[in-house]
Amino acid sequence: MKIVDLKTGKTVESLPGKCVLALGNFDGVHVGHAKLIKLAADAAKEKGLTPAVWTFDPDSLSRFGSGSAGRLLNRSDKEYVFASCGADHAVYEDFTRVRDMSPDEFVRDVLVGSLGCALAVCGFNFTFGRGGAGGPELLKKLMEGYGGGAVIVPPVKRNGEVVSSSSARSLIEEGRVDEARVLLGRPYSVTLPVKEGKKLGRTLGLPTVNQTFDGLYVRPGNGIYATSVCFDGKEYRGVTNVGSRPTVNPDPSDVNCETHIIGYDGWLYGNDVRISFFKKLRDEKKFADLDELKEAIELDEKKALAFFESESEKEKTKE
Repeated sequence: MKIVDLKTGKTVESLPGKCVLALGNFDGVHVGHAKLIKLAADAAKEKGLTPAVWTFDPDSLSRFGSGSAGRLLNRSDKEYVFASCGADHAVYEDFTRVRDMSPDEFVRDVLVGSLGCALAVCGFNFTFGRGGAGGPELLKKLMEGYGGGAVIVPPVKRNGEVVSSSSARSLIEEGRVDEARVLLGRPYSVTLPVKEGKKLGRTLGLPTVNQTFDGLYVRPGNGIYATSVCFDGKEYRGVTNVGSRPTVNPDPSDVNCETHIIGYDGWLYGNDVRISFFKKLRDEKKFADLDELKEAIELDEKKALAFFESESEKEKTKE
């Protein structure tokens, strides 16, 4: 079990005093998860306790196939969202350590005994203990039996449907990243190292950065997207192609993430760059030649800038 101070990013020995724990896997930290963590943080502040998140170490989950669906967030980005929701610490549990515990053992030895949990906050579908034997009501009963308490958070809905990580994942895989953004409360993002490509974009006067999905992230459906690009603390607008680039590449299985950063002409090889997907502009297409491809990219750039201008106007009307 590892405890991370979200302010410093460093591992610490234990939580400082009694705590309120938000419990869950929190894959993607969608709007339902965010509501749960914020509720826990508010309760901790009211009681003068430490607000923390208890979740699984993703590597321990992946050893048992639970992480095979594709992550919606890497660990550092997840910790950023935890902190933005008001949590001070993240407790990373090894699945193998608790998977065979009874519900009573889990509450007595882990939550209350090891972590000093005074109040546990969980979702309506939270399960714990061997074989998922425990549910929210049992958690509440056991916590009260050990002098604490529990709060059960009801489902959060968007467009009449219960928000879930699986729904967000499916939308992203279908290219419907704008709809996924509603469920996540932010655009879907990936942070990946820039790899050296064929430099074809540079010869067209439209330099690009090339990244390869590492097999852990959910991959957006093939197509052209309006994106934001973040590195070195700066943010740019971009046009991102997810796919095999059929105009210049005959292998449909050779899929990457290639982004033209609007207004940037530097070198980023080896750097980690975050790409945030806002809207799909069109499907991927094979063009007759490079001139036609260049015209299409320039049109995509105009569409992307128009989209972000529209988004900016919407934000102004909300103020």
